[in-house]
Amino acid sequence: MVAVRLARGWVGYGGSVHRAGDFVDVDAITLAKLEACGVVTCWESTDSPSDTESSDEDR
Repeated sequence: MVAVRLARGWVGYGGSVHRAGDFVDVDAITLAKLEACGVVTCWESTDSPSDTESSDEDR
């Protein structure tokens, strides 16, 4: 299982509804299907708060 962040809404197996921005655990096969459809967000393209905030030392 892998935790992924959804780029858009997705209805999981069993009918569970997930919204964009949610983190969900999926298996490798489901991950491949979600990537092919553009449902998951690439980790490298998301900015974490520590990457975007400047500290007082930088000013």
